[in-house]
Amino acid sequence: MAFEQNLDPDEFIQKYGGDKYLQFVGTQRLTPIHFMRNYYSKEYALQTDKGKIDYIQVMIQAIAKISQPVDRDIYISEIAKDTGVSKETLLQQLSAVAGKSEDNHSSANQNFRDSSQSAISDPTFSTTKKRTQLEKSELLLLYRLLYNSEAWMYVTNADFHFRTSEMESLYMILSDYREKYRDEDGNIDASDFLQSLTGAQEQQIVAEVMTLEVAPDLGEGEMEDLLYNIQVKGSLKEQMSAIDDEIRQAQALADFAQIGILTKQKIDLLKQMKQRQ
Repeated sequence: MAFEQNLDPDEFIQKYGGDKYLQFVGTQRLTPIHFMRNYYSKEYALQTDKGKIDYIQVMIQAIAKISQPVDRDIYISEIAKDTGVSKETLLQQLSAVAGKSEDNHSSANQNFRDSSQSAISDPTFSTTKKRTQLEKSELLLLYRLLYNSEAWMYVTNADFHFRTSEMESLYMILSDYREKYRDEDGNIDASDFLQSLTGAQEQQIVAEVMTLEVAPDLGEGEMEDLLYNIQVKGSLKEQMSAIDDEIRQAQALADFAQIGILTKQKIDLLKQMKQRQ
């Protein structure tokens, strides 16, 4: 879906108003790949070689997650048009990336404890930023909340909150949307949710998460692991970071007594973090 004059959703609403925006999106159908194409074609300078390389890299990784060959072919044709790079060259790159993705997915399925940690270790949603384990867990959980209604039982019962502010904000928006538009089985239309978003950052996150290649059903213990990684382990790592800062300050002051106290606290935290591993 492309807005008039390449306006982003916020600009479109400011110029034409919310009613016009709703009318427009109601007649359009935005796929995650098309959203990413619109977003990254403006994010990267396609008039430069570097911009084209960065754009191709992020789009190839996203398209590699698409299972339908016909869809892949259409998307590759569009990327070729955007960049001027031959379709044959792009297909060769796609084949290499898709093969790597399949190897990673097969290995991850051998043990769910590992898959919950590594299912998005080669993410489509970022080629420029290295994701922390907390961010990976949050993105995988968002995928489950988009597509698995039973995942909501876990977060509701746990009085759950995401640790990163952008994900918590998106979670609240998704919760409100689900209350209004879920069907009798508790499911929502992820594409419709994507189109309902007006913030560019929220749109980008959801579009990228929707391209993840994840087993359709929840694995045994998957939700417990994700909630632990986000709520408990995420908190412990924050505490660990704070202690490391205090240790550096104590070292600068040569306060050896305080260093000893803080080191003991750090050891206790490390023990807690290893208990679940």
